[in-house]
Amino acid sequence: MAAPSDHSHITDDLSDDEPFSLSSGLRTQKDVKAQSRSPRNWRVPPALLRDPGSPESLEGERLLAEQPGAAGLLLWQCYRDVLLWAGTPPELRAGLFRHADSEQLRELFEVSGLEPGTLRAVRTLHRALRRSSDGDGSMAAAALSVAAAAERAGAAATAMGYAQLAAVAAPTSAVPALAVGELAVRLGHSATAETWLRRTIGLARRSGAWECYGGALIALGRLRETVGRIQGARIEYRKALRLARHRSLYEANREAVAGLLRIALREEDQQAAERYARSIFRIFGRDHPRRGNVLMDVAEMELRRGRHARAAALLHESLQSPRIEPDGQVRALTMLVRAAGGAGDRELLQSAWRRALETIDTYGSTSAGARLLLALARAGAEVLEERQADGVARQAWSWATRLGDSSLAAECAAFLSRPRLPSAAG
Repeated sequence: MAAPSDHSHITDDLSDDEPFSLSSGLRTQKDVKAQSRSPRNWRVPPALLRDPGSPESLEGERLLAEQPGAAGLLLWQCYRDVLLWAGTPPELRAGLFRHADSEQLRELFEVSGLEPGTLRAVRTLHRALRRSSDGDGSMAAAALSVAAAAERAGAAATAMGYAQLAAVAAPTSAVPALAVGELAVRLGHSATAETWLRRTIGLARRSGAWECYGGALIALGRLRETVGRIQGARIEYRKALRLARHRSLYEANREAVAGLLRIALREEDQQAAERYARSIFRIFGRDHPRRGNVLMDVAEMELRRGRHARAAALLHESLQSPRIEPDGQVRALTMLVRAAGGAGDRELLQSAWRRALETIDTYGSTSAGARLLLALARAGAEVLEERQADGVARQAWSWATRLGDSSLAAECAAFLSRPRLPSAAG
């Protein structure tokens, strides 16, 4: 028998068909009475600071390997010191780092070459260690700042290490625990992400940090969705949607609806997709940074209904968003090829095709670029542009073969040997 969900107390009396309205978020007398009761002592999973599947012989060695030289040494030393401080009982921390401000450390700060924001954050951590306290919560904030900068620089081990430092520096706060869980999801560390997101849920229940609770449910849904556990993802998104309606959590509401729309499209549930798509325009305003990405899913729904002109209009709006990453741009342009072909607009089709190829060229001869080429080829074949489809499929096959990606090469070969329909021009 499956273990009960850690968040099974979310009631099912709220419909997940629509996002919450302002009125649905108003507290009732029942809510007030519930808040007046003493808080329940929710079980909180322990913090996981090491990857059980990849043990280290030296604590924090990945930081040194990732950033050699003075910068890596300073970050590694700070990491080890904060871990020692956090693992020491509070009554024994006084004087633990009384002599930490050595001449050697000052020299290390001067020659580290760290970018200014990261250097300030490391200095903040050292000051907190010297005074043996973190009464203002500056340690967690500083550690999260280092983690964010490291992630932007592609230093995954440093990012994860410092995000975890933030969580151990503020062990009762759900905010840094959620940051660790979300980072682990982005890095593809499923087991670590699961543990930290469950911990976030427990801490959020204890403290009433409902936004963190909603964020953890969304991240769990995304984790399930990424590995193909669609039923599990749906459960997490629905729980997040009910929580959002009950607690007026606008961002959790948006992400839950967007996630449920993706699942409906994946399962080809047109009725559910239309229901969730109707909500998208109300909850993702024109200024929302994620609107452009979400509109692509709505456009996919319109394409499946044969509403090519409507899909094209949505894709044009999506492409105008400054927040769309290159892979999102290629996806939108590939869908625009399908929309233009369905509408018989050959000029638009060729324009979208050229723009897609130009964007894919920025990837170089990579597996990611080859997969985007194959997706474009499939769109071309769908609208009977067989010659163009074959051309980009052969290019994708060439890249995949050169890279030794046999699975992708086989997909390309299978596409090239597909049955052909008569040309639209014939």
